Amino acid sequence: MFRCTKRKALTAQLSRYRQVIIWGTGSSGRTVHSQLGDRINCFVDSYSNETELFGIPVHKPEYLRNLGSETIVIIASIAFREIQAWLEREAPDVVFATMLELITDPLPRHTEMERLKIDLLSYHNESWFRTWLAQPQLSVNITFRICRALLSGNSFWQRALLVPARIWHTLNCAFFSVELPVTVKAGAGLQFVHYGGIVLHENATLGEFCRICQNVTLGADRRGQVPVLGNSVTMWPGSVAIGGCKLGDFTQVGANSVCLGDIDVADVSLAGSPARPVGIRKPTNKAGVSHD
Repeated sequence: MFRCTKRKALTAQLSRYRQVIIWGTGSSGRTVHSQLGDRINCFVDSYSNETELFGIPVHKPEYLRNLGSETIVIIASIAFREIQAWLEREAPDVVFATMLELITDPLPRHTEMERLKIDLLSYHNESWFRTWLAQPQLSVNITFRICRALLSGNSFWQRALLVPARIWHTLNCAFFSVELPVTVKAGAGLQFVHYGGIVLHENATLGEFCRICQNVTLGADRRGQVPVLGNSVTMWPGSVAIGGCKLGDFTQVGANSVCLGDIDVADVSLAGSPARPVGIRKPTNKAGVSHD
């Protein structure tokens, strides 16, 4: 129900634009298509050799040159900072926004169940049936959010339900090999891209829209300090963050990289062991779609 309501709101919001273009033909682009359908005029992708997707044309980024402010580009790619920089340089008149900005703003996220709705939207791909088949690990999000919601309550029935909910969550985590203690503080849009070998310390803090791949570890050092992740942080396969390192907004940690407690960065890509910045990703100063 909330997804249908959101789809109507998105369609009305985008009615001011003559063209709605999606940059990205991967799973994120398909998620946007599931929300907007025929409202999309075309896709753009640097690497795809497809000429159409869902019956909609697919073009190269050069198609965007000389387009004006009546066009909005919805960035559905993990490389959205780099894409924003390209748009500012090559197509300065178009309006752009990220997929998650459009799909989730201004949905409320004050409670765990409200955050769960955004979690599920971040997983959604074409249909819920296909989503469950492709990413069954979203059930870890469900049991995690339910346990967190029950923990915050004081009524008898909430305390009574907490015991079976904790057992359900523990079995769920064991099955998918995702150690996600209910004491972890996680913002809306948490996504386990792949499951297996994931360990998050019980005191870890994650911002909104963090993406965690397989074999990722967020652990404490000898002093008991634990990592703090900002918004839209991506931990690629095998990456590790140990101690009080602060990985700010839009940081990406490369595969098999190790971040130690002396790191305090934002908007960069990290790689190596110990991890060091390998690319500063240009923040955008350009306003995207408004949410009036």
